[in-house]
Amino acid sequence: MITVLRGYFKRGSHLLLWLVVASFVVGLLPMAVKQITGSSVWAIRVNDQDVGHQDFLMEQERQRERIMNFRAQYGEYADWLLSMMGATDPKSLAAKALIRQELVNQFADDIGVQMSSDVVAEKMSDPQFVVQELQEIIPPQMVDPIAGINQAMLRRYLKHFGMSVDMFERKIERELLDKQIMEFAASMLYVPLFDVKQKYQSDHAKKSFSVLSIAMDDLIKKEQEKAVSNDALEKYYDEKNNTLKQYWVPEKRSGMQWTFSPSSYNISVSQNEIKEYYDKNKIQKFIKTPAMVQVRRIVIAVPDASKYAVMQAKAARIKDEILQDPSQFKEIAQRVSDDKETAQNGGLLEAFSRGSHEQAFDRAAFVLPEDGALSDVIETSKGLEILQRVSKTPQVFKPLASVKNEITDTIKQQKFNKQFTADMRKVIGNEESLAQFIADKGGAPKELKKLAAKDSQQLFKLKKGEKTFFIDGSEGIAMRLDAIHETYLPSLEVVKKTVLDDFYRDAAKEKLQERLKEIQQNMGVTPQKDLKKVVGVELSQTGWIEPSDEKEVEKLKNKGLPTEEMLQMEKVGSVFAHQDDQRGLVVRLDEIEALDTQKFDEKRDETTRSLQQERMQQYLEGFVASLHRNAKIETNESVITLQ
Repeated sequence: MITVLRGYFKRGSHLLLWLVVASFVVGLLPMAVKQITGSSVWAIRVNDQDVGHQDFLMEQERQRERIMNFRAQYGEYADWLLSMMGATDPKSLAAKALIRQELVNQFADDIGVQMSSDVVAEKMSDPQFVVQELQEIIPPQMVDPIAGINQAMLRRYLKHFGMSVDMFERKIERELLDKQIMEFAASMLYVPLFDVKQKYQSDHAKKSFSVLSIAMDDLIKKEQEKAVSNDALEKYYDEKNNTLKQYWVPEKRSGMQWTFSPSSYNISVSQNEIKEYYDKNKIQKFIKTPAMVQVRRIVIAVPDASKYAVMQAKAARIKDEILQDPSQFKEIAQRVSDDKETAQNGGLLEAFSRGSHEQAFDRAAFVLPEDGALSDVIETSKGLEILQRVSKTPQVFKPLASVKNEITDTIKQQKFNKQFTADMRKVIGNEESLAQFIADKGGAPKELKKLAAKDSQQLFKLKKGEKTFFIDGSEGIAMRLDAIHETYLPSLEVVKKTVLDDFYRDAAKEKLQERLKEIQQNMGVTPQKDLKKVVGVELSQTGWIEPSDEKEVEKLKNKGLPTEEMLQMEKVGSVFAHQDDQRGLVVRLDEIEALDTQKFDEKRDETTRSLQQERMQQYLEGFVASLHRNAKIETNESVITLQ
């Protein structure tokens, strides 16, 4: 395996990596040679096995990029969410990820699973595999969808981390082995039949509910009838400020902003530039119709994990039969396929583009080299499958003439962004030069008055008197911070009405919680006919609700009912309370439709897969936790801290 990527770099070929796992049915292969990082400086030591410093640096960079992307996606809430997830420190995240992977790799060694360099399949030269399966190691921007890995970019990437090709090869091996072991662990997840039935009932059986509700406004009105002393209100005001800073006025900032448009730059675009842009980007941006493939399929269902080996042997026999005469695929599919929807038509599917099916199916279909070609036996959510290519049509690109204006605008914008950035770097530090630039380029002025951080993050990055610039959409922005209005606490007298309203609302919330608790305790034992006797609450019955009836469920949701929690209730007579700013609710499950065994049998496989997916993450986390339990783990704090 170590020679594979080295050969890739030398020859410029586009071979990717293929993972071969020893058969768990026939027996375990001999223990593989331990994978080492090749680094002379270790960062983490797991059971006396070293993880190199370069590996740590690369993983830390990956975690840092993830955090940046998360912040870009969630904006002002990002840091709070990251803190809740314990994911603020890229060093800690990198250490955890590498420890987990090393533990999984050592487990693979212990059970005799190894990487084989003898089977490096030509099919794995598909760049889609690199993007989909190795994106954690090779950034997607380094992979051309046609030519594969950009070798020059990859070399620079490795050089940045001081990582040799050999070390990188071993990193890829560890990543793929990690994926395979986790897939194997996932295949061992067993879901008992009674759980599947319970899941089916939860998802499909009709249910009816009683709902008792108490309006928050009614409770607030009652509280407002009570007098509140100044001492009590002042105590409440102080508590809220000490714990939540509830009545503090946040910092605000004022300044000036100038907006620049590309129209103020006389930017020209040549025909050669348009043609070059089109040729370079047509695969990503200018596909009129994507490549389409049509296949036939044979599905061999796998009832549960214990039957996997038997079904795998059955699939191999079916493929051997087809290989004797591939033209018989249609007849064999009609006879043996467990996918009833397509079996009657010889397994034939409608032509489809990439991304239309799940990843394993998609990849297997599109790498078939010619009409009539057969795939290997692949594993999908339906079970084990064999595919035969019927036809394939290449992608069609939009003609250059139809996208010429779009390309022209894009190039103009790119040139503007570049020129505006260069110009601003020259003038931003000089008042006279900046003023002249604003006049020459027609910068539209706008006074920024007492903006909060959520309204202008850029302004809050500056010190008083500082200036900055950036691109916002299609425009260039220059900005100056003129004044900082510090956060302050207004006196109780200034915000007394607001404080008093909050005081009454919080008191009403406490009363509501007490009332809901009392009702919840009694509602579980009160006969349905007697519920109307509960004083001071509103009673309603939902009637039969079918979880799959989206319109009916949406109606209940629009009425403010917690439909998701309601439909997850599984035991008749069970009760739960729900409270929001408008009201409090107590919901009881009155009836549940009896199990329809015929419908359950039809949905059994689908329900089993759904339940497995729900439990998979917890199951895999438990598997990794079991590896941690007796592991000896050390970190080279001096090396990690230095970075």
